Amino acid sequence: MAEPLKNQFGASVPTTIAAMLQTVSSDFDRDAFLADVLQGYDALELMPRAWHIAHALQRHLPADYEAALALLMRSVAVPAEHKVGSGMTSFLFLPHCCFVAHYGLDHFEASMAAQHELTQRFTAEFSIRPFLERHQQATLARLAEWAHDPSSTCAAWW
Repeated sequence: MAEPLKNQFGASVPTTIAAMLQTVSSDFDRDAFLADVLQGYDALELMPRAWHIAHALQRHLPADYEAALALLMRSVAVPAEHKVGSGMTSFLFLPHCCFVAHYGLDHFEASMAAQHELTQRFTAEFSIRPFLERHQQATLARLAEWAHDPSSTCAAWW
């Protein structure tokens, strides 16, 4: 029987995210974040783990969403020491996408810029859905633009 995917999304994920954030913000309390996020972590499945990390990020980053997002997105550029097998390395950015999906709905432009950046590393398949529900026309217009973006895999096919 194959090992559950959640096992490849273990404690190294929040540990790596914490290290990346600490690199871009001396105010980020790595130890407090890890104590918070690792509480009950092992009992969670894959997606609940990602959401758990996203909610912990919200509690440990600045209260202002756009300031928190700026730190989070700066940390994305930090080389990560997180390596897992079976193509799971990009899943490191799943909590980032969850953070944007949950906390960014009232900040369309900043969140769309983050989604664009995050899709260079991981899918925004799930995080774009709340924006389609709340901001349908604006999101569809942005997706139409992105369909012709040079970084889009689809654009390269045409």
